[in-house]
Amino acid sequence: MNEMICASALKEVSERRGEALLVDVRTPSVYAAGHVPGAINIPMEQVEARLEDLNPGSPIVLICQSGGRAQLTARLLEGRGKQVTVLDGGTSAWVKAGFPVVVNANTRWALERQVRLIAGLLVLIGTALALGVNRHWVYLAGSLAWG
Repeated sequence: MNEMICASALKEVSERRGEALLVDVRTPSVYAAGHVPGAINIPMEQVEARLEDLNPGSPIVLICQSGGRAQLTARLLEGRGKQVTVLDGGTSAWVKAGFPVVVNANTRWALERQVRLIAGLLVLIGTALALGVNRHWVYLAGSLAWG
């Protein structure tokens, strides 16, 4: 089990610049939509390739939306000489505690969200066409729903 830190304790740590490296492991677009001030973005998929960016001398606090992705990333870093802590509850807990987040003005939807929206629309269209035009359109909806 990884060490956890609550939002209020992280707020104190973040105010003392240089005491810990805050790493947000979410995708760049989600990071841009709102992140803890002072946190850098290294997506979970890139952490192993960017180990050199993680200073071995300072503690690392991993942050994600709710804590799950940060926990997985912490497991990746176990045994690599890194002192790792995870923000308990992630950015959601930070916001719930009333602390500010940094938001980039021009944010885009994450690719996963875009794909889900398009797939959902295609299922809806396929179902509507199957009910109103030809029952074979149900295969469009079915191929996306079970694919």
